[in-house]
Amino acid sequence: PPVRPRLRMATHDLAHFRVMKRHRWRGSYPRMLRISTGCVSTATTDAVHTITNTWQHDQIDVIEASGRGKDFWVVLSPLCGCGPRASISFVAGSTEEMGA
Repeated sequence: PPVRPRLRMATHDLAHFRVMKRHRWRGSYPRMLRISTGCVSTATTDAVHTITNTWQHDQIDVIEASGRGKDFWVVLSPLCGCGPRASISFVAGSTEEMGA
């Protein structure tokens, strides 16, 4: 299998926290969400923290949050400037809810 990079917290990171990623077909599963000065990325929650997705800031239209502040979405720009925007859904919660 291909080797994926590991998530390393660096001085340019603005925040990182544990969330549940919600997927239409795969259901919900825990991820580490990292927001840095250059990108937003997700990683596995195990000791290795393998990066699963990375979105550069210029790929993101907006990060939207619900009125309660627990549900939020990363809305991506359409590919090539046309077509529908993709939306990645997350929910923040306590460590008990996240299974930590």
